[in-house]
Amino acid sequence: TVVVIGVGLVGLIVHKVRRGDPDKYVKAANELVAQQNYEEAVKNFQQAVSIEGRQPAVWIAYGDALAQLVHKDEDNAGRAVRAWQQALEFEPQNKEALTRMLALLLVETEGRTQNTAQTLERGRDVAARMAKADPGNLAAAYAIPLFTIRAAEHGMQTDPERYAEAVQQLSDLSAKHPADVELAKYATAAKLGHAQRVFKERPEDARRMLDEAAAIMAAALKAAPGSAEMQFQAFQIYGMLALSVPAPEARQEHGDAAKAALAEAVKLAKPTDERYATILITHATQLRSTDRAAAEKVVRDVLAAKPDDNDARLRVAQFLADDPAKRQDAIALLER
Repeated sequence: TVVVIGVGLVGLIVHKVRRGDPDKYVKAANELVAQQNYEEAVKNFQQAVSIEGRQPAVWIAYGDALAQLVHKDEDNAGRAVRAWQQALEFEPQNKEALTRMLALLLVETEGRTQNTAQTLERGRDVAARMAKADPGNLAAAYAIPLFTIRAAEHGMQTDPERYAEAVQQLSDLSAKHPADVELAKYATAAKLGHAQRVFKERPEDARRMLDEAAAIMAAALKAAPGSAEMQFQAFQIYGMLALSVPAPEARQEHGDAAKAALAEAVKLAKPTDERYATILITHATQLRSTDRAAAEKVVRDVLAAKPDDNDARLRVAQFLADDPAKRQDAIALLER
């Protein structure tokens, strides 16, 4: 037995010497991630897991790097999920891997793709596993009904009672956790979607649902008035309500609330906020029709505040490209 173990150990050492030290590649990958050089980081993580593929933390970091490259290649979303799944092969209840998979699957199922049904099913499975691993996890709690709602929106869930129950579950969760921005977004959007589905046959019920969406948003704002992201969410929801409610006075009321919420979001937004660029560029887009120079200053200030943010650079370039006189500036931004 000693001889066998010794031979096996020697073989392992020889294997690692020939292929390299995985820790060296992990260290290099982490340094590249810190520099936002995700493409090279992915290559180093790939080399590391090919040498030693039994470390969940490395698979998670590998998936994280791939997720940063989805905007360049949508297939990287699937690759990231597979990396996180590998982490779960070695540690089935790994909360970090489950959290990342759930977040990505929630984004993936916002629109319809060729694999939507499969992605929704995977999302339900991941949400259920997360709820089991972490019973108090709010994202898992709201993801379960949300995937049911999205299945209905994509024509894959035809039971109206199950759909209505899922919408109500989100509303109930938001009532318990009004300060959660993501939950407020999903709960209000679900109410609006439900209202649209029943409007022709049950207009009174639809109007009630629109009122309920407004009430959810008002409660969320009351719970988190100092959140720029919550204010921006209110801007979006009140804007949709202004287009949905039949009464002119209600449309005006929601329209005014939307403007006020966007103004407050702009006032509260900080460069460290995840949606800082989105909030400021939305403000600039609205401002452009009345004061183009001021709007351009806003987007250039965004770029000055986040010079290394590739997504912000892309958004500013798109904004500038709408003006034929600024298209060369937009191209120059993209070529940095």
